Amino acid sequence: MGIEEKREQIESILSELSNRDACIILRDIVNGRFWQHPLYDICDANKLHFPKVLDVKEAKGLFTFLIDGKYISENTNEKSFLYYWGCHYGVPSELEPIKWVETKQLLRELLEPLYCIVMSKEDIKRLAMKCFTDKNGKTMILAKNKCIPSTKSDDLKEFLATNKLSNNQS
Repeated sequence: MGIEEKREQIESILSELSNRDACIILRDIVNGRFWQHPLYDICDANKLHFPKVLDVKEAKGLFTFLIDGKYISENTNEKSFLYYWGCHYGVPSELEPIKWVETKQLLRELLEPLYCIVMSKEDIKRLAMKCFTDKNGKTMILAKNKCIPSTKSDDLKEFLATNKLSNNQS
């Protein structure tokens, strides 16, 4: 059996899984063979977007939630947003960073539950700096994790849980 047939077999099996579960399985397989390098580094550490753990429908739902909840600027370009979330093939012609208008802690609370299974917290932090700016257009640096009770934090956690988007196992 050639590599293309094997690839088709694997893709057929993975197509029956959620993007998140497929990513976890692939990470485990790759890390088992190449244990000294995290999966994301093997794939392409120079990418400017997060790995795809959401399908397009989930990412668009997240986009709407973040706009409506005023977590990101209402002027956020949807194609740029989908690209940064790994749901757009090819770099959009007018790629713009996502303007995060809420606290750094809330951005951490969004990203870590989604990506902690497939990326280290340090990699999440580094990639966030490439994908997000603050409300003043400056590079976004995630806050050190701290529990600060807020309605926005509760709303974000509820959205992630309700839509089964959270992978938080930290």
